Amino acid sequence: MLTDILQRYMMEKLIDEKHPTVEYEHCTNNKQRKKQCTVCQDVCSKSVMNLSRDIQWDDCENCNICAVQCPARAIKSSAINLGKLLELCQSKSGHVVITCRRRKKVEADLKLYCVASISWEVIAYLALEKRVVILKQGCEDCEDQGCLAAFEQTVARTEEFLGAEKYGESVRIIGEESLLPQSPEMSRRELFALFGKRSKDAIGSMLPDDGSVQLDGMVYRKLLTKRMKQLHDSGSEQAFGWSTRVFTENCWGCGICAKVCPHGALEVTECAGKRYMAHSLWRCERCGICESVCLEAGMSGTRIEYVMNPMPPVLTALTYDTCRTCGSPVKTGKPLCFDCAAKRPAGQGSPFIVPAS
Repeated sequence: MLTDILQRYMMEKLIDEKHPTVEYEHCTNNKQRKKQCTVCQDVCSKSVMNLSRDIQWDDCENCNICAVQCPARAIKSSAINLGKLLELCQSKSGHVVITCRRRKKVEADLKLYCVASISWEVIAYLALEKRVVILKQGCEDCEDQGCLAAFEQTVARTEEFLGAEKYGESVRIIGEESLLPQSPEMSRRELFALFGKRSKDAIGSMLPDDGSVQLDGMVYRKLLTKRMKQLHDSGSEQAFGWSTRVFTENCWGCGICAKVCPHGALEVTECAGKRYMAHSLWRCERCGICESVCLEAGMSGTRIEYVMNPMPPVLTALTYDTCRTCGSPVKTGKPLCFDCAAKRPAGQGSPFIVPAS
């Protein structure tokens, strides 16, 4: 019954797929050609994922690790996997146990293809109110060693976000079944009450009120962000670690990075007559595409910003000059913008050199 209800909900919002879906409009390779991304192809143990748009899904085992590891979140989880994770997030239990499919005899709240099939955002969301126990037993002997590396990255990002103290309190990675906590199972009546006729509203309420609920590759980030906002609005002073770009003095706000960002995390904005680079923390997955296309070496990696509310963007003041003809912003030391320089009559010297006074 529970599965049927969730599947009907998924049919309204997302095609009931048994494999992930690539959203090519967000793929970094669709945005630029300077630095090719091969993450999805590298983590796929069945060699299903490739850089062409002609993916044959017959051999896909629905592990969803490509969706978790995609640096631009350009791959959305299958409906089946999404349903399992949303169920878990709705659980009223004080702790949850997560294992992989190989642990057939282990009692767990969630069994995924692999423990690497869960994103750091979901673990962080659960850890805010529950104790999360992940059984990583036999991973060293698994044939998919790429999954182990992917899981280690997920754990590291989760700890980075929660902070060492909160992570230590709420997340446990164990290697033996004997260390698992015991928890009572929910009855069928309790499950139905949780996911029954109101399951659609319950799951929908978990996501941001942005006019439309899009179950795309950023769905888990939206889920976590809304929870952060709820905590902030309730008076919580707990700060969490979000990744933000570090801009150098070379950045003058040309806007190329903002145009290629897969999820609109960057924007050149003005306030009180000054220009700033605005970076949206919750939208950024530090895919690196912005830095790879920057022509001015205007970025130098990322840093972790611990904030209570991830919604306000981080502002960086820009250093720039103005075009002598039209007044548009230009790189420091250049008298004309590109448009005005192109209109300059021939024979008047370089339009990008400031004449000596």
